[in-house]
Amino acid sequence: MTVNKNILKINESGQSIWYDYLSKELISSGELEKLIELGVTGLTSNPSIFKKAIADTKDYDEKIKKSSGLGLNSEEIITGLMISDVQDAADLFMPIFEKTKGDDGYVSLEVSPELAYDTEGTVAAGKELYKRVGRKNLLIKVPATKEGIPAIEKLLTDGINVNVTLIFSIERYKDVVNAYNNALKHTKRNLSEVYSVASFFVSRVDAAVEKEIASFGVDGTKYLGEIGLANCRLAYKHFNDVFKASEFTELSQKGARKQKLLWASTSTKNRTFDPQLYTKNLVGPSTINTLPPKTLAEIFEKFEIGTPILDDIENSLTLVEALEGDKINFPLILKDLEANGVKSFSDAYSELLNSVQSKM
Repeated sequence: MTVNKNILKINESGQSIWYDYLSKELISSGELEKLIELGVTGLTSNPSIFKKAIADTKDYDEKIKKSSGLGLNSEEIITGLMISDVQDAADLFMPIFEKTKGDDGYVSLEVSPELAYDTEGTVAAGKELYKRVGRKNLLIKVPATKEGIPAIEKLLTDGINVNVTLIFSIERYKDVVNAYNNALKHTKRNLSEVYSVASFFVSRVDAAVEKEIASFGVDGTKYLGEIGLANCRLAYKHFNDVFKASEFTELSQKGARKQKLLWASTSTKNRTFDPQLYTKNLVGPSTINTLPPKTLAEIFEKFEIGTPILDDIENSLTLVEALEGDKINFPLILKDLEANGVKSFSDAYSELLNSVQSKM
């Protein structure tokens, strides 16, 4: 099996394709190995994904029964199940990690969403998970809340690589980049070993703006399917500005890598949109796109790269500024999206805990 021609086309533009799903069945069936052969070079997970894998199937029931017999509680059992799957996935991606000298081939595992507003708790949990997984190509996933930012910086400084998740606004993204650069300046480890991605969410932004427009009775035609992309383009502009600046150049000469932008939530929520609206228009150097199963399958079949990310910066800025004129509070929408994202993962985690308790 060879790399899919559409994935090759994307890779040639400087973007990696990761898989936004993980389960015991994905690994044991050999499907993940096939996806790697087709060109998938990394994997992300989250509490919702593990809820679907563990709570909604019987695949883990024997392990749950065995762990329960050892006296473990539901949270300890869940953590063990997640670590086991992540270890197996990381082993499959290790050849990519080694071939690219640590520039690709990562698997992400998120700290408990219940720690999203607890800086010290996040740091402690991140270090514990990293130690237990024991794989160099692991990224500890941390939400970009106000309390999460110092935890991200601390983990990176202390030797734990991080996938920063739930980024919706440019302002929060700037905080994330600052935390990464501060860690590069203060860490005692080899700078080439420091790795991080910043997961910037797309489709949820469009969906939230659509909802707000409908409630205000505004003619939002010009915003449909455009605000999410515009927000990403402005983030990518900041990415280029920061990592081309002289301050980072000095760090890169010592081996530092750019903190890649990872596009998350790239399957469209609006059924009238082109299913590949976000994937084809967000291809660019030093980026990653993490895709759910359905979206990845569609790309395998058919794909054409759309407008280059930086081609529409002025229009993107104009479009975002126009929201204020239409009395749409975009900063508040993005703030709510962050809070709702944390709650969504927290709810999924609670459902998972309850399900495992029930199975026990």
